[in-house]
Amino acid sequence: MLGGRKEVSKPFLSAYVDANYAMCPDTRRCVSGFFILFFNSLISWLSKKQGIVTLSTTEAEFVALALCIQECLYVRQLAAELHHTSDQPISVHEDNQSAISIAQNAEHHGRSKHIDVRFMFVRDLVENKEFILHYCPTKEQLADFFTKAHPEPAFRRFCLALRLYALGDYLCGRVPQ
Repeated sequence: MLGGRKEVSKPFLSAYVDANYAMCPDTRRCVSGFFILFFNSLISWLSKKQGIVTLSTTEAEFVALALCIQECLYVRQLAAELHHTSDQPISVHEDNQSAISIAQNAEHHGRSKHIDVRFMFVRDLVENKEFILHYCPTKEQLADFFTKAHPEPAFRRFCLALRLYALGDYLCGRVPQ
């Protein structure tokens, strides 16, 4: 069960995005993971193996960032159709500083020129201030839980942070307010 409440002090839309690198032993493809919050309530998430083999951690993170931003655009459009609009840029939290640098810097990056052009729309959206990218230290990156398995105590902390509760706990009043 998803819990949450509209908090006006929180951003209209925000997202956390992460990727692992070459974790699949057979294909060496990465897993992208992200979740999107609408007024601080979970509204969308993804955990999916990337369709291409990336050549670096930065490229894997940038591909995940592009997927996340595409979904954010969809959620923003859906919210607009439901008469919830905002001029605020969408906040995206990423734990790879190189991926953030590529998205924020329009100059040519020799080490990143192999990143497919189809992902470079991210740069335009950041430049137009539709999205703000924030560095999020890996230990605080909740999207990490969408890229790999974690031990039970860490998983429970993740569920509490996103206000994901077992229905029985919710109905019996055993969830924090």
